[in-house]
Amino acid sequence: MTLGNHLDNFWGILKKRELADSTLRQRGLQIGYIKDNIGDLLLSRVTIKDVAGMMDSYVHQGKKATAVKLRQILNDAFNEAIVAGHIKDNPVTPTKAPANKVSRSRLIVTKYHQIFEATGDQQQWVKNMFDLAFVTGQRRKDLAAMNIRRQLPWPVRVNYSGSLDVTA
Repeated sequence: MTLGNHLDNFWGILKKRELADSTLRQRGLQIGYIKDNIGDLLLSRVTIKDVAGMMDSYVHQGKKATAVKLRQILNDAFNEAIVAGHIKDNPVTPTKAPANKVSRSRLIVTKYHQIFEATGDQQQWVKNMFDLAFVTGQRRKDLAAMNIRRQLPWPVRVNYSGSLDVTA
């Protein structure tokens, strides 16, 4: 059995996990990347060097986050192969996940005003949502999930990531 064949089986396992549609789409793409790189190797013959080489190729392209995610998927897939009795050891375990530093850009007040003015003749609620997003630090997804209590907006963070940083 090749790694590519096992990843096809693993895809079926992922579908049973009831992941969100967008997550499942991403996993499908990522499994495709793995199959393109090392999918032709026999499952029992995949080495630490093969896994590290694939991850290094993404790191050298400046895609550390992709390398980290591919490592996670491979680790999970090999653990499933162990459970199924196809292999005894996980070649991903000894590899080290590349450190991924997330860089965030900050919204400057002057840029916000330019964006706000570009809304032009939009309905008032659009401008209100821009203001609310700016003042509260809420993302589009957070605003869409907002509850209304006593006719006042009640922001609920979907993913908490810290405080709002406003620079002049």
